[in-house]
Amino acid sequence: MESIRKWTAVLASTVIALVLTGCATSEPGGTTPPVDATAEELGAAFADCGPNDEIWVSTEEFLANTDAWYEVKTIEGQRAPDERNPVTITDTKGRVVEARMFGARWPGIEWAQQTGSHIWAATSAEPEGLVQIVMIVTPSGAAFFPGGCLDSYRASVEQLNGDRTDEILAGLPFIQQSEVADYLGVPPEIDPDADEHVLLNPDTADPELLASLDLIGIEITISEPVWEKPTEVLGEGMLTICSRIDAGWNDCIFTGNASTETQLINAYVDDTDNLEFWLLNGDADVSKPIGKLGEVIAEGSPIIVTIDTSEITADGKFTGDDRVSLVE
Repeated sequence: MESIRKWTAVLASTVIALVLTGCATSEPGGTTPPVDATAEELGAAFADCGPNDEIWVSTEEFLANTDAWYEVKTIEGQRAPDERNPVTITDTKGRVVEARMFGARWPGIEWAQQTGSHIWAATSAEPEGLVQIVMIVTPSGAAFFPGGCLDSYRASVEQLNGDRTDEILAGLPFIQQSEVADYLGVPPEIDPDADEHVLLNPDTADPELLASLDLIGIEITISEPVWEKPTEVLGEGMLTICSRIDAGWNDCIFTGNASTETQLINAYVDDTDNLEFWLLNGDADVSKPIGKLGEVIAEGSPIIVTIDTSEITADGKFTGDDRVSLVE
């Protein structure tokens, strides 16, 4: 089995990054965005990628690398666009923070000050003494990160959370550092050496393991067929949907034209009865899972589930991990 890669679908699988030295964005030209502009519009104005910007830090790593969050009352300092400038931040609790911040974030901050938007700043855990994140939350609720290329992070969170992105980002300052990935909906990276990646096949799996589990039947119906775009990562043909538990992977179904009819498969469950459903490539290669579609509590047998496969693209991209429903 090939070593496990990070998810190719969404934030997991998405590795977006920022070179923390030298990223900059030009000040917005033309019309200044209105106060009710969308996060996407504000990101394009104040946080788009320049031609020389390079990205390499994953979204969850960037947003979790924080020591403390501050709701900004005032912020003052130098503004050289391509440098880490010394700044002084006073927050709404009266705390005063001395740090260094890239000057490319100033145009978005100034816009926020002019429009009565909330400004949040987070200092970095490593290295210390830097402003890791500036987040603007507008009066209409749009949330974005000003600064060169930083809209990539907002966009990747949107891939995971869709219409809830602004709400989720606005809550980020209140989330513990260790809980950020889970809060953002980032699927955990699979450890290739963990027992959870065994195939729960009666012909190959440990008999003692299987004896500790319950075998159930599943009737699965998907909402529409999904065909796979030929790529090195995904292969070619139909995508597959497989169920899994902590102990390993169960049977899979195909997602082609005939797959909209009810399909019957078996699955092993443990004493939690928790059963996850994942999108995989056409070979059902568990070393390259694309993303989690959802989970159910599998009490009894058989269980009947429906899976919303709408808006899953040919390269396996989709939003949300609540696409699986249990039919009572």
